[in-house]
Amino acid sequence: MIKFFNNNTEPTQGENIEQIFPKWEKEKEKVVFVGPHDDDICLGAGLLVQAVQEFGADPYFFIVTDGREGYCSPEQEPDIYDIRVSETEKSSSIIGVKNIFRFDFPDGDLAIYNKTSNQGMIRKLTYAFKNIGATRVILPTQGDMHPDHKYANESALISVFHANGGVWDGIKTQISSVIEYAVYCPFESEPDLALWTGQKVFEKKLEAIAAYESQEQISTIVENVRSSGPVEVFRSISMQGYSPRKTFEKYFT
Repeated sequence: MIKFFNNNTEPTQGENIEQIFPKWEKEKEKVVFVGPHDDDICLGAGLLVQAVQEFGADPYFFIVTDGREGYCSPEQEPDIYDIRVSETEKSSSIIGVKNIFRFDFPDGDLAIYNKTSNQGMIRKLTYAFKNIGATRVILPTQGDMHPDHKYANESALISVFHANGGVWDGIKTQISSVIEYAVYCPFESEPDLALWTGQKVFEKKLEAIAAYESQEQISTIVENVRSSGPVEVFRSISMQGYSPRKTFEKYFT
């Protein structure tokens, strides 16, 4: 059993994924998880990845960087890319993910590629969202300390806006939900969504994380996930455009 929680307007909970993703349409859903690095998605949203499948949709992994800075010894450095690709395939298979897209931007250098040029992260994410017809996007929180997480968040958010708006080619997506997950640090403002799963789902998440054997430096984060139990917390992002009139009525009338 999976229980979902939504504190967006007033606290509600239930066993339907619509608590997190309103107007869920099962097989029509294309749920994209954006990971600055290959292990981030599983750490921050490995339970939600499984819940999406439980409710009839296929998850898509967008892995933004090449992970080349994630080595823990000089001996690892020459082979770390291939090692991490192999670990990602193993980890993803454990939680049933088949759709993996690697963008291979240089690890640690996303600040340089946070732009709309042909080789920029924004343009590539925008077209990727369009190409698969994304309907929901889950991305790392802006509050994480890792710079790659911050820039992946920024690029993904404006890419959602561009994809829905039909920029560059006139093709529009219908991305109706955007939510953040956390890995290193708490959210910048209060989270409003969560889910709680059974032990079997949680064990799969832990097994998928353990597949990243090369990533010894995240042992503290892994232990925090393990000790927290079968729960994940998220923060919804409003994609509603700014309205001077509504803002005036809210704060000045």
